[in-house]
Amino acid sequence: MLDYRILSPKAWVSTFFGRGITPPWGIDAGHEGSCNYAEVIRAQGPTERFSRANRVELEKGDLLRLVTANGGGWGPAKARSLEAIQDDIKNDYISVEQARRYYPEQMSSA
Repeated sequence: MLDYRILSPKAWVSTFFGRGITPPWGIDAGHEGSCNYAEVIRAQGPTERFSRANRVELEKGDLLRLVTANGGGWGPAKARSLEAIQDDIKNDYISVEQARRYYPEQMSSA
C-alpha cells in the first residue's frame, strides 16, 4: 500500500489495475486473496474506491492510496499451526486482527 498526499491545488490520476474485480484464487482449499484498487480519501467529501478510472480530479489535502493485491492462500486455514501464524504476525505478513479473522480456532488458544 502506498499513500500520496496531494500538496498542489489540483492533480489528476488515472489507473488501470488488473485483478480489480476478481481476487486471486486460493490453491488446495486456500482462501482467496484480495483485489488491487485505488482509493481517494477526500479532505472534503466522500471516499472513492476504484480499480479503473480516467482523470480523477484530486485537490489539495486529498490522499491517494494505491493498494496491491495479496495472493490466495495455500491449504485450509484450519490446518495452519499457531506457531506459523505467530511468525506471520511477527514478520508483518498479517496483522493480529487478520489472524483472528482468518484463523479463529488457532487464535482462540493464543
